Amino acid sequence: MTELVNDKDFVLPGQPLTDEKEKAGRFTYVHGGLVRSAVAGMVRMRGQKAEVIPARGPYKPRENDRVIGIVVDIKPSYYELDLGWGITGILKAKRAKKPGKESQFTIGDVIYTSIAFAGVKGVMLKGGKDAHKITRGFIVTMSPTRVPRLIVRNRELQETIERESNCKLYIGLNGYIAIVGPSTRNEFAAASAIKLVETEPTLEGLKEKVMGLLRRELWEEMVEE
Repeated sequence: MTELVNDKDFVLPGQPLTDEKEKAGRFTYVHGGLVRSAVAGMVRMRGQKAEVIPARGPYKPRENDRVIGIVVDIKPSYYELDLGWGITGILKAKRAKKPGKESQFTIGDVIYTSIAFAGVKGVMLKGGKDAHKITRGFIVTMSPTRVPRLIVRNRELQETIERESNCKLYIGLNGYIAIVGPSTRNEFAAASAIKLVETEPTLEGLKEKVMGLLRRELWEEMVEE
């Protein structure tokens, strides 16, 4: 049994990854007795699975994904949230729109929640305590295929950005990330770090690059003041 590529190699569609068919993971398929990549992207050998992280691509909703949505319409018993990529999420509520009663959310509100169901019937979102309204900060976008970079390795890069910028990150797997910090300067610095994570070709040495960028942007400005 042979692995034909190394972890973190860049591969093209159809390229063989391994001859162990049971290792076929996400964004792979089996053909001619070999596990092959279904997309262009980076190989990850995760335990007993060979997976490929696509270089680019739209968001595909999955159950229990944490997402950020923007309220775009209010119906009598539910809210419609724009999740990006042409996807609308349904958030049910007992009093979304009733005469004489105040709505829990209003159009334009930014909601951080989880997906309860995703399928041919649409995307249903979790309400109640799972739905958190973000009232401060701002949102940046990131390719959904790059978002996992922030949360791999026990959320190492997310925690680094939060610690160095003193900001809280609400990470939506749909590519929306809300940044809430003590000042716009800190929030913009965190946004710069997120864009660095998105554009760097590999994860190697990325933590140190993120720390360096944030310390330059925040510490040097403090000295100048």
